[in-house]
Amino acid sequence: MNKKSGLFFLFAVFFQIAFVHAQGTRPLPHSFYVFRDAVYMQKSSIVQTVRLYTAAREEIEQTLSGAEMDIALSRCAYLAGLTFQAEGRKNEAAAYYDQGIAFAQNAVALQPTSEGYQYLAANLALSCWVKPLSYAIKVHDKINEYAQKALALDPHNLAAQYIIAAKYIQAPWPVGNMKKGTSLLQEITRQDTGSMEKEDVVNVYLAMAVVCQKEKKNSEAANWEGKALALYPSNNFINVLLK
Repeated sequence: MNKKSGLFFLFAVFFQIAFVHAQGTRPLPHSFYVFRDAVYMQKSSIVQTVRLYTAAREEIEQTLSGAEMDIALSRCAYLAGLTFQAEGRKNEAAAYYDQGIAFAQNAVALQPTSEGYQYLAANLALSCWVKPLSYAIKVHDKINEYAQKALALDPHNLAAQYIIAAKYIQAPWPVGNMKKGTSLLQEITRQDTGSMEKEDVVNVYLAMAVVCQKEKKNSEAANWEGKALALYPSNNFINVLLK
């Protein structure tokens, strides 16, 4: 991926939502994790990454069913959208996010779960960056609504907490509230992140680095950046973003 991806992540990092909790959830097929790491490590071309996406989706459809399958497919679509959005290919990214929204809607229709609402909010949040402003205004309240529903079903869902923190950090006044959003983000870092996936922890660390940099707390920003790079060393989004 090219350096333009850094600008994308400046806006999108706060909406890179934590994925399915480890506890009580079957591990996804190995092909999914290969695909996920390719997105975050940024060592593959977009063509190669899409091939990995296709392989992951096919194996998910062969091994899972029902709401569990729809949640996993929503997660795949979300990551595929990130891949295209980071390259500035908004229309293709939007198409994947729309798929992710549809899969998540199917999941909660079959069985309302915290993860299902989480993915609905996740795909909606990033679709706002690739669609007209009128769309973002239209779905803004829905993002918060779905995050709150996720928390109602699982108060310990750090992903849903993260969505709400992101809203306050990134949204313009009067919706935005940097102080409140930062406080919520800090609260997440004080909790046990053992239930979070690897990439989710990276997202929290990177978000903290960005917040600290905005507040001119350079040493703290460097500390959080180092934590993120320790998990995904070749993630150039971090290096570009914090220059």
